[in-house]
Amino acid sequence: LDAIYSPTWSPDGKRLAFVGLKGGHSKLYICDVDGKNVREVFGGKYAVRDPAWSPDGTRIVLATDQGPGTDIKRLIFSKLGIAIYDVATGRVAMLPNQRGMNISPQWGPGASSIVFVSDRFGIPNIFKQDLATGETVRLSNLLTGVSGIVPESPCISLSRDGKRLVFSAFTRGGWNIYSIRDVPKFLAPPPVLASPSIPGTEAPLLAQAGEGDAVSDTDRAAAEPPAVVPDPVSAPVRSSGQDALHVAAVSDSTRSAGAPDSSRAAAADTTLALYVRQVYREPLVDSTTFRHAPYRPKFSRDYVSGGAVFASNIGFAGSSVMSFSDVLGNHNILVSLNLFGDLSNSDIFLAYSNLAHRTNYTIAAFQYRTDLLLFSSPTSDQVESRVYRGGAFLLARPFSRFRRVEYGVEVAALDRGVLLYNYDLGTVSRQAADKTYLYAAPNVALVADNALYGSTGPINGGRSSYTAEHAFGDVSYTSLMMDWRRYTNIHHNYAFAQRAIAGTSFGRDPRLFRFGGAFTFRGVDYGGLKGSSALLGNLEFRFPLIEQLRFGWPGRITLGGINGVLFLDGASAWQEGRRPRFFSTVGGFHSNDFLFAYGAGARVNLGYFIVRYDYGRGTDFQHPTGSSHHFVTLGADF
Repeated sequence: LDAIYSPTWSPDGKRLAFVGLKGGHSKLYICDVDGKNVREVFGGKYAVRDPAWSPDGTRIVLATDQGPGTDIKRLIFSKLGIAIYDVATGRVAMLPNQRGMNISPQWGPGASSIVFVSDRFGIPNIFKQDLATGETVRLSNLLTGVSGIVPESPCISLSRDGKRLVFSAFTRGGWNIYSIRDVPKFLAPPPVLASPSIPGTEAPLLAQAGEGDAVSDTDRAAAEPPAVVPDPVSAPVRSSGQDALHVAAVSDSTRSAGAPDSSRAAAADTTLALYVRQVYREPLVDSTTFRHAPYRPKFSRDYVSGGAVFASNIGFAGSSVMSFSDVLGNHNILVSLNLFGDLSNSDIFLAYSNLAHRTNYTIAAFQYRTDLLLFSSPTSDQVESRVYRGGAFLLARPFSRFRRVEYGVEVAALDRGVLLYNYDLGTVSRQAADKTYLYAAPNVALVADNALYGSTGPINGGRSSYTAEHAFGDVSYTSLMMDWRRYTNIHHNYAFAQRAIAGTSFGRDPRLFRFGGAFTFRGVDYGGLKGSSALLGNLEFRFPLIEQLRFGWPGRITLGGINGVLFLDGASAWQEGRRPRFFSTVGGFHSNDFLFAYGAGARVNLGYFIVRYDYGRGTDFQHPTGSSHHFVTLGADF
């Protein structure tokens, strides 16, 4: 099964009933307590949730959308209603008068009634339906409603002896659990009394606890909106002698550490009488008068990350990424900028993606620059500068939730020139006039992604991308690239992460792969490796480093969720026509053209961005190579 929800014990303790999810369908299953004899008994086409055994073990009450309002052929499904499944015969009977959405059913004392949660009057509250007469009575009237922390959570539970009911409700910005002490008295309908209105006003009289009217569905010519009732935690008790039925709030605020028992009892007795009711006679608003307007996307910020540095040769440099989307997630805008001195020398990327249909499309515009060192001396460098400007169009079609195929085309202009950097004079001069090359490059890719993320990066699942691109026009090349990643979760936040990247470009104008630094190979600085063919491998062990760190001075500051990483990186890059020699045994086994680096790091998620520190040192498996490198960056792990 893909998932299991809402397990419930049979009264004799020998069997379990539960909801199992398989292939996107929820079904009711029954099995022995040792997990054997699992059998599917109900569901498939219909939704199933919140099963509960009857006291005699012959029936199971549950919530399902099977009913007269559901039409499978037309893919029309009604809201969830309460049904009773007969274990012996397999028959399913829907309860009558199932308006609104009805969930979390429980058997009342003696199995003569069903207690459940329904939003039929706008806000979820507790109802009771008598199985003999079919009469339905509302038992609670909370403004914040009775609900679980998430919509799928069960929100009420009745004790096996039928004397105690607990439910969850949202109060004062948090969730509390409330207990009804005497369920039989609570479920017994109070006497129906007239509710006189106050002369000169339209508002009805708020009845005292125990004196309110039990209003059945059949007695309501028009539905009643919820009453505004006192806060369940702070409201004083409104009672009428012995008929008052109290609900005690059980929350962190009433169970503070070190409080005496008398204080706790006094706090717990700050209660709400659920039988306080306010009856409205106004009809619901006619839905035919609603004004319908077309949906217009309004973008809001999803993600922002950035950083900046200052370098003497280019001035200010920085990197920033911003992502925006609408409330439905159908429209996405991505902006990325790597600034190097001025905009003409910077990397700029702007993309709009439409995800409203199964086949997604993306329109993008870009500018990026790559430099190739031609000649170097102690006082100057000669560099071939390439600036790409253009646009791209991409189609993505998913096979499943985790795999898709992408088709795209890139059309760009390449401006290529030769620059001379004179460090003695501090000048940059152009050695050859810029020349512009126009080209188009179609591409295709197979992409998979089922990664599960922790606070600073993936901790389970995997990601992969296999890409082929061919350019024609003034520029001609073919590029192939593989990016494979796997994450193995060992125990909670402990995980192994693996990555292998291989790329090659060939033809008249092969493209260059440039990498190095905190996000690829931590044994060299950024861009320290380049070539028309490249290999990169990373192996990381990710673990919790500091769960919580508290400072008392200069202020009370608490830091938590700091993760650590141990890594081993390997990389190589070479030009077309050269055959690299990765390892050598001359003078003992050591790496040659394949570089390795080892090190450690730490990450912390500060909410808006993730701060990373990495220390890397190169090695050939005999001696350390080069100098050590320290990287402080913003961004998630690969």
